[in-house]
Amino acid sequence: KPIDIYYHLYSGSKRASLNALHTVYDWAIAQEVLPIYTSAYIPKVMDYYAVSMAHEGQSWLVRGTRSLKTLRIPDTRYPDYARSPGIVGDKAHNQSRYLHLDTSEQQRFYLSKKESPKSHLVDANGILKSFRRSGQSTELSLAAEVPLSVKVKLAKGCDAKALPPADDIERQGAILSLSYRTRKDANVTLSCD
Repeated sequence: KPIDIYYHLYSGSKRASLNALHTVYDWAIAQEVLPIYTSAYIPKVMDYYAVSMAHEGQSWLVRGTRSLKTLRIPDTRYPDYARSPGIVGDKAHNQSRYLHLDTSEQQRFYLSKKESPKSHLVDANGILKSFRRSGQSTELSLAAEVPLSVKVKLAKGCDAKALPPADDIERQGAILSLSYRTRKDANVTLSCD
């Protein structure tokens, strides 16, 4: 769901209304969001009305994803990364699973009842600019409107390299978080032995 904070400039004229704005902004900043300008959000909304989906056998075909790059499916299913080259990653949230799509306007993907062992993008506060998967290596190029933050899931025996190197790196199990304090773009390579 989008978050849009709208107010009049006179909201800053009284201490109480200024405090209320601080409360609203503190709440919004604490959410896991993709900060974008309204001009970037509108094409995503328009794609929502134009995207078409078809189910054929075990595969799904999606067309018209020019700006809209996330699909929601039930969290009882997982993407089959081996047969779905345009799926960059996935994230479970609120009993749903969100599939992150590459930069193509058309996707054919497969779902599985089992979680894939492949390394993949979990989430980011930026836009995927380019994506390439080759053998045991996955390359992501991301850009954001705020300092970039990226989470990836690493399969056993895999590692991640970010260029430029992230300012803060945190690992919790298979999830690796890369955060930048000022940088708004980076290239991340996931590689496996």
